[in-house]
Parts: sequence; structure tokens; C-alpha cells
Amino acid sequence: MLTSSEEEESLFEAIKIGASGYLLKYLHVEQLFHLMTSLEKGESILSPELNVKILQELSRVTSKGLIEP
Repeated sequence: MLTSSEEEESLFEAIKIGASGYLLKYLHVEQLFHLMTSLEKGESILSPELNVKILQELSRVTSKGLIEP
């Protein structure tokens, strides 16, 4: 998914419905090409700044006991 939305709700909804990646439109061209190459190799890709949001959500969910650590 290529988007301008950094909203957590959009990110997590995209992941839930099976997106292979979530990239923000303002990536530098070189970074975009690198991530697209990774996608072609079958890797999941994220804009780097979104990693923090995912880790925070996993920490929150784990601390509430919704998933096992």
C-alpha cells in the first residue's frame, strides 16, 4: 500500500486485510526502489518510521494479555 496516511488505524487495517507492505508517499526515491526490490523478493515492507508504531502496538497488546509473549 502506498499512502500518505500515518494513522495507526489505517496501518493496522491494511495489515489485517493482507497488505504486503505499507509505504508512505514521501519516501526518497532510492529508499522506495530499495523497498520495492525487497517486496519483489517476497519480503514484507514498511516505511521505517512505522516500525515504532507496530512495536508500540505489540507491546500494548502483550501487556494487556491479548497475545502470549
